Amino acid sequence: MSNRKPRKSTSASKAAPPGSKFIDISVPEVRGDSVPVTAAKKATQVYLSKLYLTDEQRTQLIALYEAAQTTNQEFEPLSEEAQIASASWLAAAGLELDAKKELGNRWSNRWSQESGKKGQKVVRKLFPMTPIDFTGCLAHGEILYQKHTGKILLVRGYFEHNVQCRDAFLSRIPPIPLHPSVFKVALKQLRGGAELSNIQELNRKMFHTFAYASQPRDMRQSSYRWLLRKSDTHSLYRQFNRIRGINVVQPVHVNVDDWLDSASPAYNAAFAEAIFHYSARATQDDHFKVCIATKQMKEVSWTYAHDSQIILDGTFGLCDKKLLLFIIMGLDGQKQGVPLTFLLFSAPSGNQQTSSGYNTEILTRLLTHWQTSLGTRDGTSFSPCVAITDTDLKERGALLKVFTSLWLLICKFHLRQSWRNNRARVLKGNSPYHSDVRAQLRRLELSLIETTSYDNAQQLVAMERSLLESLLVLDG
Repeated sequence: MSNRKPRKSTSASKAAPPGSKFIDISVPEVRGDSVPVTAAKKATQVYLSKLYLTDEQRTQLIALYEAAQTTNQEFEPLSEEAQIASASWLAAAGLELDAKKELGNRWSNRWSQESGKKGQKVVRKLFPMTPIDFTGCLAHGEILYQKHTGKILLVRGYFEHNVQCRDAFLSRIPPIPLHPSVFKVALKQLRGGAELSNIQELNRKMFHTFAYASQPRDMRQSSYRWLLRKSDTHSLYRQFNRIRGINVVQPVHVNVDDWLDSASPAYNAAFAEAIFHYSARATQDDHFKVCIATKQMKEVSWTYAHDSQIILDGTFGLCDKKLLLFIIMGLDGQKQGVPLTFLLFSAPSGNQQTSSGYNTEILTRLLTHWQTSLGTRDGTSFSPCVAITDTDLKERGALLKVFTSLWLLICKFHLRQSWRNNRARVLKGNSPYHSDVRAQLRRLELSLIETTSYDNAQQLVAMERSLLESLLVLDG
């Protein structure tokens, strides 16, 4: 089909050929249960009147529908396998809801309709194939999907292209789509946490061993590609995000709010259970806050960190948004680090530097929420004995406000880094005198790190000060 209306057109009937007078209703729907797609919706016909058709095209399409030579696939929205199948099928056909406005896309949204209650709306869209020139191609597709979640419910239509349409592809964009089996395997790998390099490696291995379903031995007999290209990754990740319930066309914080709203169709019970504190940003100067700790993380906190040691550190620049992530860790029986909680929040609007978008107050509030979420055991609240941090006074101040009897230690790496930066700022010069003083201060730092007595530390500093003052007198 074409974006340009043909010269010879017809006022096609409102829908495809007349259907049966009877509707096949499933047992759950008869019982009164809620179903993704009602029998009435499935019995509706594709609105061919919304397409620009010549008399010949209309006659051909009616014949195809009467002969049941069209596609009609239903997908269960709660089944991840079904949604992976729908994503693979649509991506292979080049028909992606999120990509329909891209320059290389040759499908156009001719007609759409919404139905259902608020929060449960179903969108029905009709997409004709629109190559640059009119070719008489009959390809078109109708998609039913949940508006709020993007989950595909029903795909139907005719997806075969005529020779002229395929030739039009050859002159403008790559004509060979990726096979759905390749998409399906790659999406399953992404679900398992695989990196792109692992996906590409397995793709090459399966291609060379003919391990994909329906992969022919002679590639000349295939109308599909079987090797992933760089251009496929955008579509792959877009489909994966949709399967996970991430609506890429709306702001990130709106997605999070939907996942935590029990009244939303996008509600994610597993995610909501792991969130012990959530606060949407109400004002411009406020913070967006999400604090995460699964049941297992809470149990580990009591096992390895109560009356023991925790480690607190902040990470900045973890994404393209102004978000700060503070991680609290403990040490297990093998002295390996285990995460206890993730404290994620945004810097206030107008903040130029993300790393300065927090203070002792907000850290204190989040640490208090964490302690409260852990509850009590034997009448005792969760309380570590020791905490290791960097030299950030805001972190250390917040820890002492929440855990008043805490012993604070400074990470050796950050301590040495702080001293080194201070030396570089104060001792500027390359003379033998400057080198001697720098070496002397490095030896003092090593001695201070090794000592465990405050009195000994004071004595070491006093001795070093006395030595440097005596050198200053001699030099004068």
